[in-house]
Amino acid sequence: MKIRKKGVPVIIYKNNVLLEEFPIIKEAAHFMKGELGRELIPWSIINKGIHENKSYTHINGAIFFLNN
Repeated sequence: MKIRKKGVPVIIYKNNVLLEEFPIIKEAAHFMKGELGRELIPWSIINKGIHENKSYTHINGAIFFLNN
């Protein structure tokens, strides 16, 4: 039997305002895809935000910060 780990919750802030909370990274990634208007899921932005605490500045000037 395979033991499943609990998901990693993700909190997304836009311009220092709470935007959305998700129970798992995959849901946050799909949300960011739509929020940023991307064709593909922005995994590098997600991973750097969660694991390296790096913010992302969108071309429109919005600053996104992901926290878990």
